[in-house]
Amino acid sequence: MRKFEEPKSIALPEFRHSFDPSGNIRVSDPVLKDSRKGIFHLKFPDDLMARLPGSFADPSLLGGLFGIKDDIKSPLISDKLGSISKPLLTLSGKNTTLTVLHGSFNPLAVTVSKHAFQPLADLDNRGSYQKTVYEIVRSIVSKPNNHSLHIREDCIATGDSIIGLLEYSKHTHPNILTSGIRIDVVCATVQGITLLVLYAKASELRMEINIGYLAYGLSSGVRESSLPVPIHANYITYPVEVAAYLSEPKAQEIYSLKQQDGNCYVVGDMGDAFKSLPEEYDSKYPWNQFREDPHGDRNSQGPNLFGFRPGQKTAAYMANGGYFMRSLYRYVHPDETIGEWVVSAKRIWSDDPKYGYGVLINS
Repeated sequence: MRKFEEPKSIALPEFRHSFDPSGNIRVSDPVLKDSRKGIFHLKFPDDLMARLPGSFADPSLLGGLFGIKDDIKSPLISDKLGSISKPLLTLSGKNTTLTVLHGSFNPLAVTVSKHAFQPLADLDNRGSYQKTVYEIVRSIVSKPNNHSLHIREDCIATGDSIIGLLEYSKHTHPNILTSGIRIDVVCATVQGITLLVLYAKASELRMEINIGYLAYGLSSGVRESSLPVPIHANYITYPVEVAAYLSEPKAQEIYSLKQQDGNCYVVGDMGDAFKSLPEEYDSKYPWNQFREDPHGDRNSQGPNLFGFRPGQKTAAYMANGGYFMRSLYRYVHPDETIGEWVVSAKRIWSDDPKYGYGVLINS
């Protein structure tokens, strides 16, 4: 893999916005082999996003972002487990505070990787995956929220979906950005966090980011001869360069999970892993009783969650994995009064140069 060359800044004028409240923006998606429709599209600068596919980020990169010269690599690549009260690492800058709870190779993270590539149609395997994720983020979910916008995310590969949501918010709901943004996430890459930190600085937005654990690799994707862009790029991986930091038994354990495409994935497809379970699983996995969405096997008859329900404070979720994250917060805070915003934010590397690499929003 090639080393991620972090940008020193982000120039917001280089981002191109397309906004049509009627939802008639059409973006060609090579993966779908068709076009997708949306109400907002954010095109990222080509030179910025070209740094990401197939990249490996050194764990110490984050220290440089916050002007820290101390060794942060050793704790980040450890197998230590922390909590929100005793995190592995906290970094603070002018606009951003970053908290990482656990080492990247903690036993819960490795368990998630193992479950990810067992059949997720197996309900017991899917339930075990979800239970492990709950253990990873339980103390983050328990932390009270004091921000006007609270993004509750499953994973951050490149940060583009969140940046797309925030840029869309400037057009439609600017008031929810006034008292700062909190982002909670199970797993995030150093690459994605780098872009979010630089975006917060460029936008002069206050941002708190709470992360279960970090990852360091992004897949390069597959190139088909008929397409000018790769498909299936930017999935979170364990890059082979990380093996140099691990004991031989730990490296063997991790890289025994390598898939046919040569990649070793960290969390797999969280959208599939976070499908709801049938009602008979509610007692074993109690957050499942709070699933009020159509994504999965519970056949819930709850309200239509898709869209924006304003409140003094607003929680935002990305469909479809966000439905599971919503159920965790509902389980831990059953009496929480908060506005809700369920958004579809599709990362598309379009073969149409007008749209290029970007995020298509529906809300």
